[in-house]
Formats: sequence, structure tokens, C-alpha cells
Amino acid sequence: MMRGKVPIISSSFGIRELLLSLFLNKKNALNDFAAWIAGYLGCRDVFLTNSGITAFFVILKSLSARDLYRNEVVLPDYTASSLVVAVQAAGLRAVLCDVSLSDFNIDKDSALALVTDKTLAIVLPHMFGIPIPWVKQIKENVPEDVVIIEDCAQAMGAKVGGVKVGSLSDVSFFSFGRGKNFPLYQGGCICINNALLSDSIRREYSRLPEPGFSYIVGIFVKCLLFSLVSRRLVFAWLHRLVEFYKDNKPSKSFEIMRMDILRSLLGLTCKEKFDSIITGLNRNGLYLVNNLKDMEDKIILPQLAQNTYPVFNRFPLLLKDECKVKLLQHRLWEAGIESSRMYRKPLHRLYELGYAPEAFLNSCFVAGHLLTLPLHRLVSDADLDLMLGIIREVL
Repeated sequence: MMRGKVPIISSSFGIRELLLSLFLNKKNALNDFAAWIAGYLGCRDVFLTNSGITAFFVILKSLSARDLYRNEVVLPDYTASSLVVAVQAAGLRAVLCDVSLSDFNIDKDSALALVTDKTLAIVLPHMFGIPIPWVKQIKENVPEDVVIIEDCAQAMGAKVGGVKVGSLSDVSFFSFGRGKNFPLYQGGCICINNALLSDSIRREYSRLPEPGFSYIVGIFVKCLLFSLVSRRLVFAWLHRLVEFYKDNKPSKSFEIMRMDILRSLLGLTCKEKFDSIITGLNRNGLYLVNNLKDMEDKIILPQLAQNTYPVFNRFPLLLKDECKVKLLQHRLWEAGIESSRMYRKPLHRLYELGYAPEAFLNSCFVAGHLLTLPLHRLVSDADLDLMLGIIREVL
């Protein structure tokens, strides 16, 4: 009999919740879901989109319309490739900087050193759900015309000093896509704390088309399949099919529209269990951190600032010996645990942005030496101990 396998990501809903969402009051669902997000995060305004990358694009378009002279957007070199696509789609230029090996987030000093009179924004992704503790400090050290954008796609629920990420700067964006902290298969949102930005973003957002009926039907089918393959036994049977649909290639384009009604209904159905989802991600991640500290001669663990509350989207295991990455991934899979290499190349090796291949040493190191582990609701204590045992055996 085939054993179940733990997928690297899991849905936040089951078939029952998907069906229940269809019977909720549809009249104010979009407004109600936006209001819940705003209340949860403590944001002034929330605008719902079909994806996190659309949310980022809308932010950039509104900022560039306010300041036609500034056209550079500072990004970390190791992050989602779709960010570059959105920057270019908005008619702007991506300027890259290295990441830090202490927490795998953007390097603060490198980012500040890139600020010029052409800088429109600095994007701060909270990578792997590890919150950046110095968002407010970097805001204080750049000109007022430079906007700090929090990329919270992997970090919904994380906190700095008791304040949730997304509320640390004037504007931020989130994702509800597969593998995120609140996975609704697709979806995203813009969160705003600045009245002036809110007005300009509202104007840009008003231009987005509404999703059509066929799009919503397609999303329902995808959600149904997503909830099915999130089950351990089903995933064991269908993992080859799932692999075919994984997005392993650099982004080239993206759909731009508002969030569909189904996504908001599903979000409202599942919102009551969101606290338990992020509590589990935090607990499981810290369990691995605490039980791997004696192996820091072989791995690099993220250093967590004392005033932060990480919500690990997945666990970043950085191996010092690159030759062991594939072996560890293979051994975990044999034991029933799927792992992921995440982003296989840094941005400057994916796109022609004017950088030499050997630039950004830390980003290149992370891309080559990283293996991420699942931490979601399907992962049991026994699974965590199994991962720890295999890591010790292989390394």
C-alpha cells in the first residue's frame, strides 16, 4: 500500500469549506474580506487583486504617475522573479542589491547605498516569513520622495515589535497564492497607511477589469484540485501531475485584474482559522531552528531579531556544502517529505539587467545552497523529527 507524502505547500481550505463559501452572502463579500484584512493588519485601506504581483504593479503605476522623474526601484537580487516583470511592465528600472546571510532578507546598507535622485521606491520582501526588523529605520534614512514598499507575500501574520508586517510602512502588498501563509490558490491585496498614496492607488486600481464568469469557474475547479492534492495520500498518487503544473520558469507576464468573488468568499469562510495557521507556522519553524543550532558548522540558520515574530512560510535550510543539497532533497523525498530549491537563480542571472554573472555573492550562495522544508498544517511533530533525523544523517 502506498504511503502518503507531505507536499511542500498545502491549501488553507478543504472541499467542505470551498462548497460552504458558495452559500455565503455574495453582495458585500469583496468589501467584507477587504475590511477583515484591514482590521487584522491595522491598515487604512485595502484593495483586492487577482494576485500579489498585480498588487505590486498597481502600486508602482500609481507611484510613477505621481513622480515622472524617478524611475528606479531597488530590489534584493534573491527574491521572486515576478517582481522584475512587474517593475518593467510599469515602465520602470529594477536596481538590484545583495541579501544578508544573517536572515536572508535584503541587505540594509547595500540598499541605502543605491538610493539616488532617480530612486522611486525600495522593496523590502520579508523572505520566508522572517520579518525585517528595521523597516521604520530605513524609511527615516531615505528622502521623503522614496517610498518603502513592504513585500509581505510570504509573511502575512509576522510581526515586528508587536506590529504586523504590512503596517510598518506607507504601503505593502500580500499574496494569497499557493504556498503562501493564507493560500486561497490565487489572489492578493494592497494595504495602505498613507492618505495621499491611497488616493493615487485608488485611481489606478479603478482601471483594473473585473474577472469574468469563465475565469471564476476556472478558479473554482483549480481550488477543488488544490484542496485534493493537499491530502497526503492523493499527493503521493498525483505528485507527477502536480510537478507538471508547478511554476518553475522565470516569470514573463501576468494577468491584471481585481479579485474574483469566489476568492473573497473563500477567504471569509477560512478567516477564523488564520490565527491557528500562523501559530502553527511559527511553532514548527522555531522547533527546527532550536533543534538545528548545534549544526551551525554545516548549515546557516536565519538569525531572528528578539522583537520579531516570524511566521515561516517554509523553512529555509542553507547548507554550507552545495554538494549535499540534492542528496538531502532525495533522502527527504524517499522518507515522504517534499522539499524545494525555491528560486534556483538570483535575478541578475535570470534577466538582462546590466550586472555581471559573478555579482551579488550572497544571493548566488543562497540560490545554490538553499533547500526549503514544509511547515504547514499537514506537517506533524513526527514529520519534523523525521526531517531533523535525515538532516543529521545526510550532513
